[in-house]
Amino acid sequence: MGYITSSTNVLRTVKKGPNVGKKFYGCSLWPQNGCGFFQLEEMQVDVGSNSTNTDLETQFKNYEAKLKKLKLKNEKLKMEVSMLKVKVEKHSKGEKIVMFGLIFSWIIFAFSWLFRT
Repeated sequence: MGYITSSTNVLRTVKKGPNVGKKFYGCSLWPQNGCGFFQLEEMQVDVGSNSTNTDLETQFKNYEAKLKKLKLKNEKLKMEVSMLKVKVEKHSKGEKIVMFGLIFSWIIFAFSWLFRT
């Protein structure tokens, strides 16, 4: 069926499917012999180890602090975007007024030029 000895098994990485990125052991003779041996690599975490728990707690606190900073930055950027939208609306209204003034001045100029006596 397959080669189960660790000397012929090779650690590989899944490239497609739902397990992308996970490591697995497969037979080194797989492409040639059609060996079907396959075993996902189990991650070994010693839950009872105090240093591992401390490291994980520290890492978790660091991620929480980073998340808090990113949320504050996100709120600041949202405020900035809303202020910029208000500025754009003001400039847009100003441009419309200037455009109407320009058109009106051209109309007055055209009438004064046509009806000069």
